Amino acid sequence: MTQQLRTALVALILSVSIAAATGAVADEAAPRNAAFSMPAPDEVVNIMAAKLALSDDQRAHLTPLIAERQQKMKAILADTGSRPMARRRQAKDVMTDTDRRINAILSPDQQQKYAELEEQMKEQLKQRMQDGRGAAAN
Repeated sequence: MTQQLRTALVALILSVSIAAATGAVADEAAPRNAAFSMPAPDEVVNIMAAKLALSDDQRAHLTPLIAERQQKMKAILADTGSRPMARRRQAKDVMTDTDRRINAILSPDQQQKYAELEEQMKEQLKQRMQDGRGAAAN
């Protein structure tokens, strides 16, 4: 897997996965063939519940969505036979679809908080990538 594809897929995963705030995704410095470590869907939903004040009903609906997203993303990451751009599109489609389905479960206030969390994840990813590049150059 190329570094560019790996970085793009990590960005897609982190932009939506609230679990990234816990550092649950493999470090950028890890070998290219290292498997991604994803938290259990329940862990992701627990983090979302803490950040978004989810109801029990929302938690019950979100857990299978997160599990499905993780399963699809793992399959995309494991598919070394597809072209990088095709895999990138597939990953983006999975994330977009999951986001749409997650937002349908959330209240308008929770949707706003979720969007803010996504933005924070993107900023954290950018910082980690910059830190990783700086450390790799040394």
